[in-house]
Amino acid sequence: IFTWALFVGSRLGILINQLTLLLTFVAVAAIAIALQWVLRHKPVLDRSLPLQDRPATERSLELVLWLLLGIVLLSGFFLAIGRSYAAHDAAAGWALKGYAIGYAGDVLAAGDKGMWGLAYPLNLPMQVTTFFLTTGEILPESKMLYPLYALALILNCILFWIRGGGVRWISIAGGLYFLTIPVVYNHSTIGYVNLPFTCLLLTGTVTLVEGIWQSDGRMMWLGGLFFGIVTWTRPEGMLYSAAVISTLCLVYWISEHKIPPLVPIVLPTLVILSIWLPFSRTAISEINVGTAFPTAVREMMNGNFKSNFLWLEITKFFRRAIDISNWGLFLQVSAILFVIGIYTWRKLITRKKIALLTVTITIALIPFFLIYIQSFLLSWDEFEALLLHSFDRAFLPGAAMISLLLLYLIGDQDRVSDVPT
Repeated sequence: IFTWALFVGSRLGILINQLTLLLTFVAVAAIAIALQWVLRHKPVLDRSLPLQDRPATERSLELVLWLLLGIVLLSGFFLAIGRSYAAHDAAAGWALKGYAIGYAGDVLAAGDKGMWGLAYPLNLPMQVTTFFLTTGEILPESKMLYPLYALALILNCILFWIRGGGVRWISIAGGLYFLTIPVVYNHSTIGYVNLPFTCLLLTGTVTLVEGIWQSDGRMMWLGGLFFGIVTWTRPEGMLYSAAVISTLCLVYWISEHKIPPLVPIVLPTLVILSIWLPFSRTAISEINVGTAFPTAVREMMNGNFKSNFLWLEITKFFRRAIDISNWGLFLQVSAILFVIGIYTWRKLITRKKIALLTVTITIALIPFFLIYIQSFLLSWDEFEALLLHSFDRAFLPGAAMISLLLLYLIGDQDRVSDVPT
């Protein structure tokens, strides 16, 4: 929201400098504090059942797991700064635009530097701008953003599992397991936007699911706001937001025979898009996905589905998924947790579980769709290169949601946690 407010101010002719950063931060923080004060009386979580005391051995195990998690995250901070701009897109796609905005004091400067012009939202570049104008980017300090997003992602997962009744040490171990998946850990140390995007998407999804099924208006507003930020982070955020919100509303309508309140769910995204989309719609239509979609529709209407490209995509995914140096034991662990989760689910099927299952499938399938439609613009060799270069990071949201769902399914729903939202 801070970077979006800076963007709006820049479009109104306000120069982006240190004073602007300070005043914008104070204004956004004041609004957030005021809203928290106004809504403070509303309960966030049902705490009617006390959490049972845990044995000393279990508390010790939790402490050890927290320490291990802290060590992994701390190493990520050192590697993120040390690797700096070792990855091409980190420099050319994101940081360079942030520096350009800082130098010029205008968001239009991002269109002249780096890749993609103004097709990609400026959330992450303007976070880099903030570091550039305040600290000078000597280290560069903005690289600490990515392990911080990893920390937020893991903590959100752990707290969600605990709130769902999961055993604490298993929840912490689950967070440690996911962070140490090679692809995930690598993206916590490079300046690509995929991990921050995954963090925002997962947080928005979890918040919205809990808000809708607990009839908590504050959480629905917050979940809707997260989806607005998702669209402000990557172009495909529009597709993810529309798909997830539509899926959750459909599941709620089928299970509850009514539509959830749409204003808090949809309005924040519409407000953010109403400013950003007119600014970048021409540039978005010029990037790969923007040009591939109409071509794919035209080709499929003519009966050309490129099924061989789709089969290549599926087989490549499984080959890379079983590569321990790439995805670790993600596929194997997911299969084991799925079997355990299905057995547990049979004992207690809840509408919230069904909603999470449905939305997880939706999120996991979107990268397959986005990669597939680009096949209509590419040769066989080019498509193979795209799969090698892009599919792993594109699947990060799906992998995070699958892990979140599977560990939630094995939680003991009779336990109620004291961990606040």
